[in-house]
Amino acid sequence: VRAPDLGYYCLYRKRSGEKGIIPDCENITHTLTVHAQELVAAGIDYIVFDATNWGHWPDDDSDVRQLRPTEIIFEEWKKLRDQGIRTPQLVVWNTVRGDEVLWQQYLDRIYNNPDYEDMILKQPGTGMKVFMIVYDPDHMNMTSIAALEDNGGRRNIITIFNWIAPGYDPSWYNQGIWTYISPCIGITEDGKFATTTNIHWDTPCNHEPTRYSPLGDCWTVSMETAICNIPFASPGKLHGLFFKKQWHDVIRDPLPNVFMPSWNEFEIGPVEMSQWLITNPYFHSMGTDNDPHRKIFFYDGFGSDRSRTIEPSVYDKGYY
Repeated sequence: VRAPDLGYYCLYRKRSGEKGIIPDCENITHTLTVHAQELVAAGIDYIVFDATNWGHWPDDDSDVRQLRPTEIIFEEWKKLRDQGIRTPQLVVWNTVRGDEVLWQQYLDRIYNNPDYEDMILKQPGTGMKVFMIVYDPDHMNMTSIAALEDNGGRRNIITIFNWIAPGYDPSWYNQGIWTYISPCIGITEDGKFATTTNIHWDTPCNHEPTRYSPLGDCWTVSMETAICNIPFASPGKLHGLFFKKQWHDVIRDPLPNVFMPSWNEFEIGPVEMSQWLITNPYFHSMGTDNDPHRKIFFYDGFGSDRSRTIEPSVYDKGYY
């Protein structure tokens, strides 16, 4: 496997006066400078920090995996901006369920830091700072969300809900709720919605855009090409067909926002599927090496490198 051009980097260094949780990472400034340049060159207006897996504080996992790397990007990109180098705007996407309070750290350390005032994405027309929240209607803490929006009396936060999985309700698209997974839509014989991957060349995707969002309407184009492509994954032999078909919808009906969720990480896989997936005959991976097709799910839809991003396979740079 060819190493990444920037090496195997990470984004952690201890705060001033703290002992630190893990050793400081190397070459952070160079890594984030290149990232900023590449994102701006690609026309990316803003990035969203996927901080959806941890929500408690104090907690070392929450800090080393989510909060501190987010702070570091703000720190480094603030230095670039001070030098006149452009960077995308930034948004945090966190979970606010039950007794989770990590969101307050993002407000205290970042959103309310005057040094970062111009770096946070704001709602056009109002100047409200955008904060995304995992949409989990059965478990969200609405009292905490109200406190987040109030932000200590500042009332300068606008929240956007963004759903992941499991769970799907087609009405969410017309309620301003963004989506991480954006399935193709079909109609079953009884007239109900069906969420499927599209593996047929002559069939359009017809996935749904989000309407009436605080940032305007939004398409999601699923760059994480296996988990977002249920049930058929993304067989490499189809050369990114599902990804292309989603873009056909975007080009047909341009909207103010195109959200392209992905991870920049390598996943060793395979992983055991949870019981509700094992009992679902349609949820299994296709297109991976020696895929058993049932109880084991590979994150990547093609190749043993199992990368969860949209990037060239180690087998052939024509495959993504």
